[in-house]
Amino acid sequence: MSQDLSIAVVDDETEYQDQLCSNLELYLSESRIHANISCFSNAEDFLASLNKTLYSVIFMDIYMKDHNGVDVAMKLRAEDNDCPLVFCTSSSDHMPEAFSCHAFDYIVKPSTYERIKKIMDDLMKVLPDIRRYITIENGKVSVSLLHSEIIYVTTSGHYLHIVTQHRGDYTIRQTMPDFISQLDDSDFLLVNRGILVNMNHISNISGTHCILNDKTDLPVKTRSSAEIAQKWQDFLFRNLRQYRDVSPH
Repeated sequence: MSQDLSIAVVDDETEYQDQLCSNLELYLSESRIHANISCFSNAEDFLASLNKTLYSVIFMDIYMKDHNGVDVAMKLRAEDNDCPLVFCTSSSDHMPEAFSCHAFDYIVKPSTYERIKKIMDDLMKVLPDIRRYITIENGKVSVSLLHSEIIYVTTSGHYLHIVTQHRGDYTIRQTMPDFISQLDDSDFLLVNRGILVNMNHISNISGTHCILNDKTDLPVKTRSSAEIAQKWQDFLFRNLRQYRDVSPH
């Protein structure tokens, strides 16, 4: 199941905190990733937040006025031993200590966008599924839709008709290949020429019928019906296996 990416930035120097947040926001925007960034100027507020927030990744300054980031990280590990931790500092002197806290990576200030992008790309390979979105042009207004909100998309001429779960329908001028290229998401399946379905919303695929959770009946391409049904079954199996892997025993 997809979830929001939750990022914590802990740095008592406003300049570097702002710089890191700007680079993270740029990466998230370019990658179409829905995320929450929480910034902390002192360790106490960050540690207190652990009682109510489970972070996906934490960027931690080492040299802070009142605390050593490595010491804070040790307290973090007592609460959450799995969260990826990236240390940010003006010196590499504490690198051995940092990696003793099982740090994911280490940034020497000032951070560059290229460095942040490399770390985030690496993190995306190990983090659980996250909530991605696509931006469409609805008339003169740009609308951001989470992938999970999209039920199915059909094409008619040069237009796409997008049916969403809670935000109504949208008709936009765009080709299906261009739309699919923006998704970059294995949750979607072409069940017929010009019919793209979010597999999370499929109730059953039987023969040439794709039945959605809301009882919508979409035609499946006859020649590829067995292959399409198998792709949906593979999707269900993959999600079930991931659920078992993360569920408490």
